[in-house]
Amino acid sequence: MKEKKTVSLQTKITALILCGIIAVSLILSVISMALISDASKESVARIMNLTCERESEEVTTLLEDVEHVTEAAASYAEKHLDGAYVLEDEALREAYFDEIRYYFDRAAAATTASKSYYFRPDPEIAGGTAGFLNIYDADKGAYEPSEVTDLLAYPEDDQLVEWFYLTRKMGMAVWIKPYTDIHTGPTIISFCVPVYVENTFVGIAGMDVEFEQMASLAESISVYDTGYAFLCDLHGSVYVHKDLAYGTDLSSDPGMEALVKNLRRDDSEGTLLEVESEGKSYRCAFTTLINGMKLVLMVPETEMLSETRRMVSTLLLAILLTAIFFITLTIYFSGRVTRPLDHLLMAAKRIRGGDMNVELTVRGNDEIGELTAIFQSMVDQLSHYIRDVRRNAYVDGLTGVLNSTAYDSSKKSLDDTIKLGDAGTFGIAVLDVNNLKFINDTYGHDCGNTYICKASKLVCDVFHNSPVYRYGGDEFVVILKNYDYEHSDELLENLSAEMRIRNAAAENEWEKAFIAAGIAKFDAEKDTSVEDVFKRADEMMYANKVEMKKQGRRPV
Repeated sequence: MKEKKTVSLQTKITALILCGIIAVSLILSVISMALISDASKESVARIMNLTCERESEEVTTLLEDVEHVTEAAASYAEKHLDGAYVLEDEALREAYFDEIRYYFDRAAAATTASKSYYFRPDPEIAGGTAGFLNIYDADKGAYEPSEVTDLLAYPEDDQLVEWFYLTRKMGMAVWIKPYTDIHTGPTIISFCVPVYVENTFVGIAGMDVEFEQMASLAESISVYDTGYAFLCDLHGSVYVHKDLAYGTDLSSDPGMEALVKNLRRDDSEGTLLEVESEGKSYRCAFTTLINGMKLVLMVPETEMLSETRRMVSTLLLAILLTAIFFITLTIYFSGRVTRPLDHLLMAAKRIRGGDMNVELTVRGNDEIGELTAIFQSMVDQLSHYIRDVRRNAYVDGLTGVLNSTAYDSSKKSLDDTIKLGDAGTFGIAVLDVNNLKFINDTYGHDCGNTYICKASKLVCDVFHNSPVYRYGGDEFVVILKNYDYEHSDELLENLSAEMRIRNAAAENEWEKAFIAAGIAKFDAEKDTSVEDVFKRADEMMYANKVEMKKQGRRPV
């Protein structure tokens, strides 16, 4: 009778251990790739949105300067107009125009974005050619008078006069889409503010900006290796694009359908979208500028996922090498392995379920104990990496303070307590760093970064009991509670005093800090959200900013 071939127990245990190691390696590989992929996608989305916000800051600053100047001029025009009869009388009208022109000329000096400014009365009151238009002459360094367009010589929807009639129709401040004016020359965008006397429309005050300034800023934006930016309107009509002509309708490209649909939705900002263009897959994000234009960032999908692929490849290689190493050890040392492997498998299942709080007990100093320790180390490193990815999304990379994402999270928490009637006492400090554009333009962006960091350090030193957030390129927000809330006025004085001390000791302009600040406190009887408090603080900051400029507290 043929003797039955037997298999040793060691062989069976070795086979079991090998299967366990391979299973654990495969499970860990799949789970790790899934977790890294999800974390990387979240990180990429935040990077794209932060890039949108950062790159739009310079454009926003230019447009906000134009808005502030034009609205101030319109307000001045309303306050100094006794009635419509002034515009009907030629002598009174010209004297009034001289006064408005003088104010406009001084106010326009506060912005570098202005191409021209004007005041045009209602043609039904003063005729089609009444008013004035002053265009900046770069050679003379001053605004010079120019011929005005006859408002009655063109249909109301003609682009040469649409800026006037659209503003009159809307009854509110309006940004006009790009157009070419026969007097100013290059393509411009206009910001127009209606002027009323005793609730009667009497004219508009406006300011023009060369569209080339915005186009150049958009064209200069680069993301990753070959990513780019472009400008369009909410319907997907192109203003500036590296490959497409002005006026191209993006909705005609089926691959861009997802972007065009989301441009009209307010809740889509901050969403990473998948689109196709010229046969390539892209990820895109967009933000809305204050003039209604959309700044869109486009990055090839292959570039965005390259870092994820590298990390996954490194992880797989590490897992593979580790598996090979311990498989070799298992062949020689197969004892005392069954129970530790069971623990490892259970831990892997917990990780598969999303539980990274795994604590493995190392029993003995043999190979299985070492395997358990390395497995625990890999889990710890993976957990640490995921925590770092999430934590970095709330920290400003330049200054080290909290960023706008962190502020939005804190703001939401405060808003929830306000709705519940349990907000308690808190205040908002809004601080704006003056002259950042001057430092960047004069000394370079590296010095501009130093300037921002010096300002951030000063704010943190003064408000050291409260969280400091970098809300924008040159704007910081502090949420005041407890001691800082009770001593807010004293802290403002400390800020001013410390600013003078540090500026006096600084050797270079970029080592100084000129900060305008405003503080507002939550009033439970009239404030329904943190935004209400923020707006008051922002208004006080802007008033402080104007006062600082009057006092000359900025580098010249």
